[in-house]
Amino acid sequence: EGAYERLAALEADSADDPQLRATTLGMLGDILQALGDYDGALTHVREASELYEMLSEAEPHNPNRRADLSIALVRVGDVLGDLNDYGPRRTNYNRALAIDERLVEQYPENRHFRDNLLWSYERIGTDSLRAGASETAQLFFQKQRAVAEQLAAEEPDNSMRTYALFRAMSNLTTVASRMGESDRSQ
Repeated sequence: EGAYERLAALEADSADDPQLRATTLGMLGDILQALGDYDGALTHVREASELYEMLSEAEPHNPNRRADLSIALVRVGDVLGDLNDYGPRRTNYNRALAIDERLVEQYPENRHFRDNLLWSYERIGTDSLRAGASETAQLFFQKQRAVAEQLAAEEPDNSMRTYALFRAMSNLTTVASRMGESDRSQ
C-alpha cells in the first residue's frame, strides 16, 4: 500500500473533520500532480480549496484559516498551469495574493504570512513574464526581493531565507535580460 492509497483511506475516514479532509485532499492532489495526472490533481486541490474556503468563512477572524485558503488557491493555480489554463490560474494567484497582502498588513511580524506573500509575488511575476508583461513581472519580482531581504535580515542563518533572496535576485536578472538590460547588480 503506497502513500496515495493510505491518504485516500484517511480522506475517506475524515468526513467529520473538514480541516483533515482538506489537508488530505491537498496532499492527494500533490501526489497526482507529481505523477502527471493533472486532471485528477485538479479535482483534489479544487475540493480542498472549497473546504478551506468554507473553513475560512466559518472563522473569519482566524488568520491561519485565510493563510490555508491562500495556499490552497495557489495549489489550484499551479495545477491549472500544468494544464495550460493560464487565465483561471492567474485568477487563483490573484486571490491568493490579495489574501496574503491583507494578512501581512494585519500581522506584519508574522514570518509565515510574509513568506506566503513572497511566493505569491514570485508566482504573479513568473506568470507575467510568461505572458510577455516584463514590466509587471519586474514590479512583482522587486516586491519579492524586498520581502526576501527583510526575512533574510531577520534570520541570517536560515538557508531557506537566503535561497528565497537568491531566487528573487535571479528572477530580477531574468526579467532584466528579457527587457534588454544587462544589469548584473540586481
